[in-house]
Amino acid sequence: MNQRKIFMDYIQNRFPSRFAELETKFQAYFDWLCDINTKINLISRQMPTEEYWTYHFLDSLLLTDVTSFTSETVLDFGTGGGLPGIPLAIIFPEATFHLLDARRKKLEVLADACEHIGIENVELVHGRIEEVSFHFAESFDVIVSRSVKIEPQFKSHLLEMLIPGGKLFFYPHGYRS
Repeated sequence: MNQRKIFMDYIQNRFPSRFAELETKFQAYFDWLCDINTKINLISRQMPTEEYWTYHFLDSLLLTDVTSFTSETVLDFGTGGGLPGIPLAIIFPEATFHLLDARRKKLEVLADACEHIGIENVELVHGRIEEVSFHFAESFDVIVSRSVKIEPQFKSHLLEMLIPGGKLFFYPHGYRS
């Protein structure tokens, strides 16, 4: 079974009433990502593009098995290539996603991705967490991070940005997107 089919089967099973819309948006994201990644290194170029479907997209959505981002305000800390923020924003258009990264160039191309895909629930935030956390004190219901190794010095900044009772989700570190 190819990787795209595995991903699309997951989407169809989880979100059957929106499958056609989601299939179109994820295909647009995939096509855009394959093209732009030849120009700017958003995710590893060593990975076969076919594996983006499961290694990046499906992996980004696995949180939907344990939580819903309905109407949440979410921070994607160290978004890099927009993962997991963009896939989650596609799935949860009623939530607001803030994609934080220290590299302005990556954020500029992610703005293009959001326009290309047709998602409007993404805000891009340029800076390091140490520089921006006080601007976003108690702003986020959820903070996710997929490709940043969570160092002890980040803890106070992340907790400062989280609303009381908010949730933190960190993907296992060990690979970089």
